[in-house]
Amino acid sequence: MQKPPFYKSLFYSIKGIFWMLKSERNFQLEVLALIVNLFLIVYFKLNTTDAAFIILVCFLVLITETLNTTIEKIC
Repeated sequence: MQKPPFYKSLFYSIKGIFWMLKSERNFQLEVLALIVNLFLIVYFKLNTTDAAFIILVCFLVLITETLNTTIEKIC
């Protein structure tokens, strides 16, 4: 089986993110928390290292929520 072109893979991944935003309440809340964290990083003028750790943890939470939803849909 041949791999799909890169643009199709990118399209499907973006489509999946929008599906998660549209249908999963916890994902919506976690994205809201990410936005609040970004605002607070700017407001409190955190240094680069602290900001990077906060953003990294936020994205790890989003990735974990996506994996959890995937497992729930499969089961």
